[in-house]
Amino acid sequence: MFIELSSEKIVEKPSEPIWFLLPILFLTGQVLLAPQLFIDPRFWAEEGSAYYSAALQTDFLRYVFTFVFNGNYQFLTNLLTGLAAAVSPVYAPWVTTYISVGIFAGVVLQFGLFLKANGVPCWLSVLAMLAWTMSPSLIEISATATNVQWIAALSILILCLSDLKGKSPARVFWVSAWVIACGLTGIPSVLLAPFYILQAFLTRSKNHFLLSVLLGLCALVQLGVMIEFGLSSRDPIFGLSVLFAPMLLQTIFTPMLGFKTTDAIGSLVRGPSGGIALLAVAAIAALFVGFLLIANRFSKQSVLLVGLWAFVSVLQTIGSIGGIEEKLAQISALGGARYFATGYLALIILLSLASRHAWRPVIVFLLALILVQGLTATPSLRASMAAVYPSWSEEIIKCPRPCEVPIWPTPWVAKLP
Repeated sequence: MFIELSSEKIVEKPSEPIWFLLPILFLTGQVLLAPQLFIDPRFWAEEGSAYYSAALQTDFLRYVFTFVFNGNYQFLTNLLTGLAAAVSPVYAPWVTTYISVGIFAGVVLQFGLFLKANGVPCWLSVLAMLAWTMSPSLIEISATATNVQWIAALSILILCLSDLKGKSPARVFWVSAWVIACGLTGIPSVLLAPFYILQAFLTRSKNHFLLSVLLGLCALVQLGVMIEFGLSSRDPIFGLSVLFAPMLLQTIFTPMLGFKTTDAIGSLVRGPSGGIALLAVAAIAALFVGFLLIANRFSKQSVLLVGLWAFVSVLQTIGSIGGIEEKLAQISALGGARYFATGYLALIILLSLASRHAWRPVIVFLLALILVQGLTATPSLRASMAAVYPSWSEEIIKCPRPCEVPIWPTPWVAKLP
């Protein structure tokens, strides 16, 4: 209960537990999309072949704090797979699947509370949450310890926009600990460090400045890891189409038009008349972003979000895995969609915040459109992935030690010593 003091009497306002139903709705949606993934959890690619296999052969603390894969140190991924290695192999994927989904549910709650603090009605927050989490672009980062780094970055984004002034020392301590954990989990979170500095300046927030320092220190650690271990299979490409088309297509066109239409547009951008197609895509995207800024009355927060959307998305494209073929594959609806998860959430937040003003009917229509497009594609895409992965519970029983257990996708395996 919240208690409000007045000069005449004490007025009690009921709390709003419905906000805490957001993660429950999210979890329900995830289970309905692919119940088999929760009934019979599995490992995905590097999660089983690299992380879990290494965790089985290394001391827990040494593994969690020192294991580096592909020039990338991921604290939370190491922690989850280390915990998985501490239980019976039969139940190991249960640990990584359920905890990673639980972390995502926590970010969903953070999203809802942020919108509540900014005056967005609960019913509209539910619509925004469903539009966000039912997007086919998020399939790749859900229910896997390997990609928890992208979920961590979503939490860091919301925290950057939150009001942190006047918080108790205990709360600042725990928030700082979470920021350090996220900053040491891959690169996505530390890319937001400059925006914490901007937010500290714009809001006069000492706590934002403190968190920017912590993210900066984490960035130095990640840089040291990359220098020491090297970054394999990453070839930066700086062509205009490669730099900007993936961001525009995957954060604006896919949510609004669906992945089939966006794939067709991507083919035009990659084709002989790609320059003209790119200009058309950029013009439409500029109109949409301009509308979001107008709908948010060019608030400092909205300008910050637009800058964050562009800056992080372009840097993610530059640093993404692969050479020219892999980069060109991102000029599509869902190619390398994980790289654009942070930018996509930035636009969803911009839409949600704009609903506080005169544009609410338009915003509701756009969020509903995004949700419909997601529901049109996501269930079939998730179900098709769930249908082809090997059953861990069945394969592990047939595994005489030492052995290799097949995981998704073929021909990846997890090695059990």
